[in-house]
Parts: sequence; C-alpha cells; structure tokens
Amino acid sequence: MNIEMKYGEGRVRIDIPERWNERMTVVKPGNDTGNNRTQSSEEAIILGALNHPVECPPLEALVHPGETVVIVTSDMTRPMPTHKVIPHVIKKLIGAGIVPEDITVVFALGIHRNQTASEHQKLLGIPPDTGIRVEDSDPYNVIQVGHTASGTPVNVTRTVTSADRIVCLGNVEYHYFAGYSGGYKAILPGVCDRETVSHNHKMITDTNARAGIIEGNPIREDIDSVADVFPVDFIVNVVLDSSHGIEFCAAGHPLFAHRTAVDYLNSVGQFEIQRRAPLVIAGTGGSPKDLNLYQAQKALEFSLVFAQPGAPIILVASCPEGYGNETMARWFAESGSPEGMVQRLENEFELGGHKAAMIARAVARNPVWIVTEMPTREVSGAFMKPLRPRDGRITLPKDLIEQIDRSGQVEDPIYVLPNAASTFARARD
Repeated sequence: MNIEMKYGEGRVRIDIPERWNERMTVVKPGNDTGNNRTQSSEEAIILGALNHPVECPPLEALVHPGETVVIVTSDMTRPMPTHKVIPHVIKKLIGAGIVPEDITVVFALGIHRNQTASEHQKLLGIPPDTGIRVEDSDPYNVIQVGHTASGTPVNVTRTVTSADRIVCLGNVEYHYFAGYSGGYKAILPGVCDRETVSHNHKMITDTNARAGIIEGNPIREDIDSVADVFPVDFIVNVVLDSSHGIEFCAAGHPLFAHRTAVDYLNSVGQFEIQRRAPLVIAGTGGSPKDLNLYQAQKALEFSLVFAQPGAPIILVASCPEGYGNETMARWFAESGSPEGMVQRLENEFELGGHKAAMIARAVARNPVWIVTEMPTREVSGAFMKPLRPRDGRITLPKDLIEQIDRSGQVEDPIYVLPNAASTFARARD
C-alpha cells in the first residue's frame, strides 16, 4: 500500500506495509469533498457574499468617488486565492465610481519576507497596467493609531493608514494559537510592525491561546480589539476545500462576517478522536504551506492531538526555503535541547523563536521524521530526522516499522492527515 501526499508543487508516495492496511485511517477536513469547484460556481459563491453582506451595507454603498481605497490581502505563504476574489471586489469599487489610480493592493506580510513583482502578479492575476498600485506592507514605515485593550501598540503600515476606505481579504481556517485565521488578522499581524506583533504573540503561552477558541483567547481578543482604534470598512473571507477551491464566502462587517465564516468552518471541520494512534502521517497540503519550516510547523502542531504520547509523527513538508526565518534558525542553533527551548519561551518571547519553541515542544512529546528537502544539519538542528524521497517515493526505515509493530494494540488506528493544518480535532481522553 502507499499513501500519496502533496509535496511542494508536486506529490510524494509513502510505502506502507500491507499488514497495516486495515489500520490506516485517512482524516480529511469536513469540507474536503474531493471535488474541484468550477470557476462559475466559485464566482457565484463570491458574488452571493458580496451582494448579501453580513451586518453591513454593500461595498458599493460604502465608498464614494474621489476616495482612496486600500485592499489588504494575504501574501504568498497563505492559501488565500486572491486572484479569484479581488477582481470582483475591484469591479464593485469601480462600479461605485472609484478610479483604478485610487486603489492600492497591500500584501500583508506580517514578519515574512518581501515578495517579488512576479509573485505579486501571480497572486493577483490581474493585468499589471490597470493603474492599480501594488505593494507589500512595510513594517519600517508605520503609524501608531492607538493601543488595544490589552495595551498592544497598533503600529500600521503608513499606506494603509492613509486610505479613506479599507477592505480586507482573507481565508478562515483553524489557527494553532489565534483560534482562527481571517478577519482582523489581516491588520494584526498582517500590516503591523514587529513591536505590535511581538506584543500580541507573547501571549502564546496562555492555555486558551489555541485552535478553535475565540472567547477567552487573549491573542484573538487582542486582534479583534484593533477595531476599537483602527476600524476596517469591509471584509471578504473565504473557507477553502483541500484543493484550495472556495467552499464558502462571507463578506461585510469585519467581525460579524468573520464569525459567519467561522461558524461555517466549525459546522464542517471538527472531529472527535476515539483512540489516539501509534503513528501519524501529517501532510501540510503542499505549497504554499510547506515553503519553509516556519509555515509547516502548523501542520505538526495540529497533528499532535492524533498521536499517542511518544508515538512518532511523519511530517511531509518540502521546505525549499529551509527554516524560513533567521530568528528561528538562531534559536535552534543556541538551544541544547527541546526542553531548554520550551523553558526559554516561558522566560523570553521573541518572534520567530516562538515557532522554534513550538516545534521543540512537539518533538519533546513525539519524535518527528520529516520528508523534506531541507539539509540534514537543519533537520537535526530542529531535533527531527530526515526522510528523503527517491523517484517521488519514501520507504519507511526498518526500525520505525518495527517500533510501530511493537507498540500499542493492533486495532489502534494509524492516522493519515493529508491537510493536517486544516484538520482540527479533539480527543475524548
């Protein structure tokens, strides 16, 4: 038997012993129908949301000729299909009298790297000569617009603060410490500076800062309280299937429309695990979620609930950019053990280092083998073991197979998570 997983822009096959066949349990997000939606059906979903906004007038009624509009959308590390959504948003704006020269698209980088012009064009999918300006958020050119209720300074990219109207695009999925992506997350951390993001993310050690929680989650509540000092006019949030097709769309009020998308995701995307597994094979879903370890960490985090303590996890993540973050790399280089790194996070929060500490916390509980292109020194530096594809296939090490055969009960499931970062589960125990 073999398991096929997305791997970068391609796929990889993992050979599984035949005696495990009956134990293999493939777990997909509830909105994973296995069918790619047509362009016309996706357009109908988007237009349905735009024409019937949640707790908000239609976009074309909010804007007026002569106003400047900034559209904030996700960068290349996110699966948000901007090229499918933004043409309809722009059409609404132009229909309301906004000229293209008064529209600016800002890609929300957070603390990610700048993008190239070709990456902008790939993400947008609109002709470069429309008159619409396109740029990345700039964390070094910000305006402080106030503080959140918890004291986080809200330092926003100057271009965004200078607009008359702000429209935010995003996708809603489970987020391992902010509860859910989408909504005001386009602003914080999307277009804020390192000081703002650090102040928000340092609450990551709170027990309520985890997936599926909004009320009582200090990070999500801090993000949403940005509305008190820097209101957004309109959002368009989508829920995607496993092929990154648009399954659902909510538009309108930046908080209420977001919660509408969250409610839909919860209706299709939660699982209850009856038995944890002696082995979990976790995929990221391929590019862009496995561009680097900084992004792939989310799939590892979500796979933990499926695994018995001490059970190995196989993470399928190409990571052509390696760690993808200099601070993460430094934390790995400076740490002598996973336990030491976790303790360091308790005493010292640093953006990038927090991701390294989350990986360390995971491997302290479950050994991790990673199917990857990362150099061996980087893999071992992150306390993991490498598995290298040959001709697009992976053969599991003999000692790993023997360990699984010796552990647990034969009726224990072996979970396969093709899109682990989008697979949210709760265990009964």
